[in-house]
Amino acid sequence: MATQLESVTFTSGDGETSIPSYLATPDRHGPHPVVLILRGVAGPDDGYTEIARRLAEWGYLALVHGWKVCGADPTDGPVYADLQGALVLHGTRDEQAPIGDMRRMEARMRALGKVCTFTCHEGARHGFAVHTHPGYAGEAAKQSFDEARSFLAMHLPVPRQE
Repeated sequence: MATQLESVTFTSGDGETSIPSYLATPDRHGPHPVVLILRGVAGPDDGYTEIARRLAEWGYLALVHGWKVCGADPTDGPVYADLQGALVLHGTRDEQAPIGDMRRMEARMRALGKVCTFTCHEGARHGFAVHTHPGYAGEAAKQSFDEARSFLAMHLPVPRQE
């Protein structure tokens, strides 16, 4: 399925912060459920836009959230304000976001009433699902995309085309 990708500006959950982002849309009539992709602080954009295009092929409107505008290591507040729920696929050997920090993030999201699922990929490093990232791991990436698709189908199904 063909998709469209464009640069957009996203207004953060605080109602004030403008965040440069990318939006991938399916090339078919909507409505389309929306998925927010938290782009890492480092790493090439093309790996993240490839993920957004994949989600658009599945029938989702995918916004690559350029949260690095909030600084190199933003506090949790602005990021959580933009999340309604989450799919978090994380590597146990992530050197930039240690597993302990992710467990705290999971607890905080649950305390805020967010719908979330955390799946850890044993031995995977930071950026394991982004093919242009040095931490890319093909098998873990494939498995994570399968898990993401199942999660989204359950919690945010794509309406059938008539």
